[in-house]
Amino acid sequence: MPEQLKKALLIFAKRPLPGKVKTRLVPPLSPEEAADLYRCMLGDVMAMAANFHDLSLHLFYEDMEEAREYFAGIAPGIASFPQRGEDLGERMAEAFRLVFAMGHGAAVIIGTDAPDLPPTYIKEAFSRLENGKNMAVFGPCEDGGYYLLGIT
Repeated sequence: MPEQLKKALLIFAKRPLPGKVKTRLVPPLSPEEAADLYRCMLGDVMAMAANFHDLSLHLFYEDMEEAREYFAGIAPGIASFPQRGEDLGERMAEAFRLVFAMGHGAAVIIGTDAPDLPPTYIKEAFSRLENGKNMAVFGPCEDGGYYLLGIT
């Protein structure tokens, strides 16, 4: 039987600031309404993630001092780190490097744009990653993006 992988769930998040989140929804929403919507989405994702007792949770936030303080307040006890890199690809690669350097053998990144993501999708991603080294899983979206990325 293969050795059990140490697994990490990485959550990429932003502070819910008017004019900085869900900007494609403005209009019809006001910047404040869009920020409130994002705050709810963030809360839903964090609540869902807290139910995974077999995963190490890691929150990656935009790199600014106020964000560190904000996330320390809403996610006490969850390892939190600033995102590093020029674009999303670099930021995800750096997050993966960090958790693998901590000894994790499998990691899955999710964002906060899919608060209704079924937890079974995350479990399935980790299940597929247990099949070997140098594996990747993608949760594709209809718009060409993805809601989940996992690697070993």
